[in-house]
Amino acid sequence: MILPLHFSRLLYSALFLISGLDAIAQSGGWLRSDYENTEAVSKALLQNSTAVSDTARARILNTKGIYHNVTGNNDSALYFFKKSGALLEHYPHLEAYPLLNLGMALNAKGESATALKTANKVLQLNRKLKKPLIEAISYQIMSGAYFTEDNQKKSVEYLLKGIKILEKNRLGRYVAEMKLNLANTYIQTNNYNFAADLFEDYISTATNRNSRMYAIALVNYSECLMELDRYDKAATLLQDNMPNVLATGDKELLAVVYSRLAKLEINRKRINEAIDLYDKAVDILLEKKSKYLTLILSEYLALLEGQRRYNDAIKVGSRYRTSSMYRKSTIHQRLEFEKAIANLYSKTGNLKESNKALTIALALCDSLRQTGNGELEHEIQARYQTEIQRQKNIHLKQNNSNLQKVIRAEDRLLLLYGIMALILIVLVFFLLRYYWLRNKLQKEGLRSVKAEAALLRKAKEHEADSARQKEVMVQEKQRELASMALKMATYYEDINAMIALIDAKELRTPQDLRKQLKKIAGEKDFWTYFELRFNKLHPDFKTKLTNTFEKLTKNDIEFCCLVKLGLSTKEIGSILNISNESVATKKYRLRKKLNISDEKDLGEILEGF
Repeated sequence: MILPLHFSRLLYSALFLISGLDAIAQSGGWLRSDYENTEAVSKALLQNSTAVSDTARARILNTKGIYHNVTGNNDSALYFFKKSGALLEHYPHLEAYPLLNLGMALNAKGESATALKTANKVLQLNRKLKKPLIEAISYQIMSGAYFTEDNQKKSVEYLLKGIKILEKNRLGRYVAEMKLNLANTYIQTNNYNFAADLFEDYISTATNRNSRMYAIALVNYSECLMELDRYDKAATLLQDNMPNVLATGDKELLAVVYSRLAKLEINRKRINEAIDLYDKAVDILLEKKSKYLTLILSEYLALLEGQRRYNDAIKVGSRYRTSSMYRKSTIHQRLEFEKAIANLYSKTGNLKESNKALTIALALCDSLRQTGNGELEHEIQARYQTEIQRQKNIHLKQNNSNLQKVIRAEDRLLLLYGIMALILIVLVFFLLRYYWLRNKLQKEGLRSVKAEAALLRKAKEHEADSARQKEVMVQEKQRELASMALKMATYYEDINAMIALIDAKELRTPQDLRKQLKKIAGEKDFWTYFELRFNKLHPDFKTKLTNTFEKLTKNDIEFCCLVKLGLSTKEIGSILNISNESVATKKYRLRKKLNISDEKDLGEILEGF
């Protein structure tokens, strides 16, 4: 089973990028995380602008890279970080810092493989330096790269390594910020309540509320609140956070906030406002070639599809599919996009393009199954809960250490925590069981509905077959009756021909033959048989006609029967032994009796009876 994707993964790697390790004292101001905004970077750039040594020039290039990184120009940032690292090849005690910045920028670009190589190179350099902060950030970069590759198990593994290093070296103020990454991981496993608790802990204790880090945490927290249906609080957070987001100068972050506000507008049924916000977000992310584009685009396409604006959705999707960000997106993201675009093409009747998109989606599904993604969901979640619960216990113990006077009081407090943990585990167990049973019942109900639908479909098919068979039978009887009528006409024609020969004295004993043949011509056996078969085929015709038009005679009704069969004027004249002109006259008189204008066809009128 493939885990559902959540929007918070858009900013998850951003948290890896600046996860608050603003350790100027540790790094000397070399790291991207040493600076909160563009103003701070600009000041640092001015301070170093007069230096001329290799290390000083490397520092200027590194600071330029940080500036471009803060303002969202990742391509320029990569260029300056690489140039800075090249100048510091003979200064191993400084080379690690621009490489760390490079790894963070590579993660932001979605180039996870190169980010992993860079992090491993930094770890090699740090074997001699033995600086715990450098090691922790290296693991953090590796965690972000594995997260981009949908390998949550390794992502968590390296993240926990980084947290342990920080704890061991008493860098506790960075631990809380690293836990934000765990909070986002909890969102990926649908544990929104626990993730919300972690976000609230960070927000309540944050010292710098004007930082980019704080802005990103609020955006991810609002996403968690929306999953918990706490839309009003999420809207307040995003609107209050907008000035801070604008102050960071990060256009990608601004685009993400636009998309979250759009989601809230959808919840308020303000669709036009939501579409305008999504337009702004997509334009920014396409311009920036941002890896955040994929999931925002999926939401936007779903909204346009819901509004039946299929062509608009396809146009936006085509722009994305031809961009470099499509190729750099994760398998999950491409899968969701191809499914959405296939559905859109299907709605517009373009089955060729729809099948092409579905073929791509199936290939992506195979790739996901091969990687086994999603099978470790419960294992990862258990590790998260165990680690976070341990951290909470340590934190609570430290906060209450001054209040505990004797060993007995400490034991009672620990016992209370144990009981609370046991109760929590029991509650979680029953909650999970409840959701499992509910899902099971829903699946059974779905199977029942599908079975009923199949039965109804078969019943309709049977009725349709029966109707078609009856129609065929009616057509056959109609042809049989018409054939018999034509035989009658031929019979009468032959008799009349013989009478004509007798009148012409071309046969012997003409008087006797003429008398006999007139007797035969006057018999009504054929007409009686014709009436019997006609009444079986159209049992209500004569009754309806008589009830509607009381002035019609028996001859009129017999004439109407022949017209209803669709016989020509010549065929009707032969059957009734009258001329074509007499048939036309009879039709004219019938129109008068039936109050039918000359423009209307008598046969079409009789079809209604």
